[in-house]
Amino acid sequence: MEDYGALPMLLSQEDIARAVAAILAEARSDPPPPPLVVAEALVGMVSRQSSHMKPFAPEIAASIEHWAADNWSSVDPGLADALATLLVNTDSGLGLRVLTDACAAPLQAVQRIAEDALRELS
Repeated sequence: MEDYGALPMLLSQEDIARAVAAILAEARSDPPPPPLVVAEALVGMVSRQSSHMKPFAPEIAASIEHWAADNWSSVDPGLADALATLLVNTDSGLGLRVLTDACAAPLQAVQRIAEDALRELS
């Protein structure tokens, strides 16, 4: 997978949108990169988008959110933490449902991550 972390922190919203699309395209490749690698690349784009003080365009937020929901892990706290960051920053009903369900995850660490993310959304 391309090293999206090497991109400049200040990117135009158009460049961020292109990078998100490229990351998600790579995530659908065969074989796909590990979900944590994809999630961390997307979190990097969330950080870059925040410099614009504007949310992602709805279609970009939805694509991130759906990927995060599809790749949710209740057994990997590192991945759950990165995915929770994505879901908080796309702020929608699907993410809220995933995080609410994760409060009953088998691992207490994942439960805490979900509870913290839900507090951020409140």
